[in-house]
Amino acid sequence: MEETPAGSPPPHVLIFPFPGQGFVNPMLNLAELLALAGLKITFINSNHNQERLIRYTNIQPRFGRYPGFQFLTVWDGLPADHPRSGHRFVELFQSVKTVSMGMLKEMVIGIRPRVNFMIGDGIMGYLIDFADEFEIPILHFRTISGCCFWAFFSMPSVIQAHQLPVKAQGHVNAMLKLAELLGLAGLNVTFLNSEYNHERLVLFTDIQARFAEYPGFRFRTIWDGLPGDHPRSGDRFMEMFESVKMIAKPIFREMLITIRPPLNCIIGDGIMGSVVDVVANELQIPIIHFRTIGASCFWAYFSLLHVIDDKELPIIGTCLLLLLLLVIPTFSRNRELSDV
Repeated sequence: MEETPAGSPPPHVLIFPFPGQGFVNPMLNLAELLALAGLKITFINSNHNQERLIRYTNIQPRFGRYPGFQFLTVWDGLPADHPRSGHRFVELFQSVKTVSMGMLKEMVIGIRPRVNFMIGDGIMGYLIDFADEFEIPILHFRTISGCCFWAFFSMPSVIQAHQLPVKAQGHVNAMLKLAELLGLAGLNVTFLNSEYNHERLVLFTDIQARFAEYPGFRFRTIWDGLPGDHPRSGDRFMEMFESVKMIAKPIFREMLITIRPPLNCIIGDGIMGSVVDVVANELQIPIIHFRTIGASCFWAYFSLLHVIDDKELPIIGTCLLLLLLLVIPTFSRNRELSDV
């Protein structure tokens, strides 16, 4: 936008997010920044989302202090009982395109003062044609998070480094952080990695320089029992698990017998109980099981009893898919409460 001459009314910016809460909230933050700069803002929201924001948030006092700020609503084209999420998300997308855009067109024709600039959600590419029709400059704003932007920009490097598909590195990376803390505390640490994973870490990360500063730290490698071209991920993950159990276990036992100085304690991955427990107990080495799951999963474990007490299981509706994929432990992914 061009600089506004002194004494002229501020530019009028129309903001239209896609009507999902993950899209609306970042747009509201942007709208507030523009309002703080003195711009006149018209924020288009769906009737469904606006009613929920008024009922459950402080949206009215939050934006009521900006004299040039107004909310206008359009129908998203869906009935009130539509979930607008999960596997029916595409229905919302199509409905906004076919129903809401017609209402927005009538709104823009009658809105005063005239709109000088438009900010549209980046996933709504059809807004470009809409803005061109009214000769309104438009900016596409993507409401994704910083980590998602980082992933986008890193994708060419990831592809060039042959890092796709990702190979169970979530377990190794968490253990490396724990090992580094123990190294900082002055303990002697032997980190046992698969030959496959260690080669990738040496090739594509700074792992050698990172741990070289700990004099009591060393890496040892073991074959995971799989050929080099095995994907070690996706639907073939269990093949790796069984291979470690059947092939790597005797190699692991022999390594523990011969390692010097003798081990005082083992920290094993929590999912490998059947592999590590037997060997540790046989050699009478104390063992600690360390689960490498995320904080969200721990939260789900500790909250599960409350969820059951509140009769929130079984989970019904389209939110089920998202919850199952994100944090709900496998033993609670049942339709019947009696099966948990």
